Amino acid sequence: MAAIKEVKKIEHSAARLTITLSQDEVQTEYTKYLANLLKDIQLPGFRRGKVPRTVLERKAGEALREEALNHIIGETTSAFFKGDSLDKKFAPLPFSDPQVEGAPQLDLEHDLEYSVTYDIAPEVTLGKCEGFEIEVADAELSDADVARELEEIRERNAIVLDRAAGEPSQKGDVITTNYALVGENGIIAGSEREDFTFELGSGRNIYQFDDKITGMKAGEEREFEKSWPANFKDASLAGTTKKIHVKVTAVKKKDLPELDDEFAQDVDEKYATLTDLKKDIRIKLQKQLDERLELLRNNEILKKIREASTIELPESMLHYEIGNDLYQMTGQFPAEGLKPLLENNKDLMNQLRPNAEIRLRNMLILEKLAEEHHIEVSESDLEAEYSIYAKNVNEEEAHVREFFKNDARKTELKRIIRDKKLFSILSSKNQLKKKKKVAYLDLFS
Repeated sequence: MAAIKEVKKIEHSAARLTITLSQDEVQTEYTKYLANLLKDIQLPGFRRGKVPRTVLERKAGEALREEALNHIIGETTSAFFKGDSLDKKFAPLPFSDPQVEGAPQLDLEHDLEYSVTYDIAPEVTLGKCEGFEIEVADAELSDADVARELEEIRERNAIVLDRAAGEPSQKGDVITTNYALVGENGIIAGSEREDFTFELGSGRNIYQFDDKITGMKAGEEREFEKSWPANFKDASLAGTTKKIHVKVTAVKKKDLPELDDEFAQDVDEKYATLTDLKKDIRIKLQKQLDERLELLRNNEILKKIREASTIELPESMLHYEIGNDLYQMTGQFPAEGLKPLLENNKDLMNQLRPNAEIRLRNMLILEKLAEEHHIEVSESDLEAEYSIYAKNVNEEEAHVREFFKNDARKTELKRIIRDKKLFSILSSKNQLKKKKKVAYLDLFS
């Protein structure tokens, strides 16, 4: 059994754990390690599992002792973290790998003392949380906003037809391309993309070359240079110029339906008339607007509290949050692991870090505030939210309850309800001052 010498908090939301093993414990752990190793090892002249310990030690030498030391440190450290004596505040973060300090040596004739450092949950020191004058966004829905949404629905219900052979492409056409980057020796391997379809003029392609290919016909090929400004959102392209080869394989135009009652019925049979569709659009957009205004208000409140509070975020927590960002961007974690990717791409790290820090600080502040205000989520709170959710998604409440039987979903719903209660309190304790009204779209930009 390991004798704990010391565990204490150090800077940057980390802890240092020092463990001492007596000489007898070192020898016991070393013997156990060798016994397990000797069960399966095979050397020339010996059957599997029959290699004498002295032979293995002589042949493996210092490497064996190093492996044994790493094993003993890993086992005793893990046992401490799993034990009942660990103070909750010193529990390691699940994504923090303990790092051994210095270079401990395995000496079977002496005690073994080693220290590991690891990240722990950051301490949240709240500053001022009320009495702020907070400027909040303001906007209202217009007829133009409803008309624009209706036009987008119309676009989504358009029939797409091939343009006549030899007819040039126009903005708004649905165009299919094969493209690749071109270097000094021709096409750059790995940059090719085939059968990529997008709406011409939308800019929904990685290189945003819409302006370079407008007017091209099906079957036509073109090679051109494209430059991007220094402040371009894609850091890998910002301030660069590249040569691109594009072949247009198909050009289709949109045939938009008439805006009438028949169109509304085609969108959804629940609409009898175009007026019904417009009314529903207005209701949905108003709900989106209300939610956006609420989000921006809450963010402003949190910003004030965040600026008045102190939180030391551990790097492992930040790296994990940035990893979640990468997952959202790519749909997968990098095969080589997150740490080497971030270490080798400081620009990406710096680009994602600020927002990751804000999210983590906000999360920790809300948890601390909810604890201080003793906010709890009851079954009746959940039942009320099930009803709201069912109405919003047009689903039966029984199905919604079944959906939220999943522990992760239920936990997230509880967090949402908790935050609603908390922001209701915070809003009442701070003075909210509306800014000048802005356009609906500007609020979402």
